[in-house]
Amino acid sequence: MEVGYLIDTNVGPYDQPRTDGPTVARSMDAFMEEGVLAERVGFDSLHIPERHMRTECHYPAPFLLMSALAARTHRVKLATHTLVATLYHPMQIAEYAAVIDSMSRGRMILTLSMGFHDDYWRMFGMTRKDRKDRFIETVEICRLAFEGKPFSYDGKHFKLDNVQLTTPPYRPGRPEVWLGGHFAPALERAGQYGDGYCSDNFPIIPEAWKKKMDIYEASAKKHGRPRKVVILRDCWIARTREEAFATYEKYFAAEQRFYYRHGIFPASEAFPTESSVTAENLAKYYVVGSPQDCIESMRGFKEKFGVDEVDIRFRVPLGPSFAEARDAIQMFGEEVIPHVR
Repeated sequence: MEVGYLIDTNVGPYDQPRTDGPTVARSMDAFMEEGVLAERVGFDSLHIPERHMRTECHYPAPFLLMSALAARTHRVKLATHTLVATLYHPMQIAEYAAVIDSMSRGRMILTLSMGFHDDYWRMFGMTRKDRKDRFIETVEICRLAFEGKPFSYDGKHFKLDNVQLTTPPYRPGRPEVWLGGHFAPALERAGQYGDGYCSDNFPIIPEAWKKKMDIYEASAKKHGRPRKVVILRDCWIARTREEAFATYEKYFAAEQRFYYRHGIFPASEAFPTESSVTAENLAKYYVVGSPQDCIESMRGFKEKFGVDEVDIRFRVPLGPSFAEARDAIQMFGEEVIPHVR
């Protein structure tokens, strides 16, 4: 199993007043420190989200941060997690990805999504209209561009006449492309176009998960694509289970209750009410506890759900602090990762 680390670019409460430049600069330094440390202690990849017009977000788009990380790291893969593809022209995405793949000597992973937050599009004078069709055309154009030959494309939203991606990726072929999504059409697209399926951070309910995997795996097999399953999990590690659960309740369970309150957290029999979203109830679906607890959780994802990679995060908007997150990265790398390979 591979283990990735998501550098969460949110800092502070949602909808806070716009912060000042020096504060953002210090956050950017901390993001870099997390990435360099995660590589040093054994993480396999670094993952960068995309968010726009959010005052709690101190680094909106992933490509610039990935460029900086490419210069400061040597081994870890660098992934968008996820790039909101419908905000870009497809050839822009292909160019940026090819450049970062070259800068990093072949470590780029391109994880793409359609997007969900209306403010992201509104900031650029766009709307969510036709986002599914634009997304599909974007994926198709990126794949054609990475082939390196001149090509034309006659789509509903993008029309290209004899264009060519003149900056090649470092690797022969192209960077890996991962796709996400919740519903059957998205799972089918991940199998058709992707080199992997990237799931979200919500609880894995066994019956629903099996149905999702059946759809994804059937599509991947039909289209001759590889099967790779990646999940994102909130995580907290401490010397004792009690200490870890206290921190998890304060920050991570509170974050999930916020999602529940706003209709984002999926309701289920396991979580019938907002008050049921507690650290104690969430623990079996996430990675929380002592080093041994975390080892057992990580192994369980592989054994029970066929997961190939778990990407974890140690911070949500309200905390823990950057210093506490660095301590957690260190402990996880030294005491968990060697036991889950």
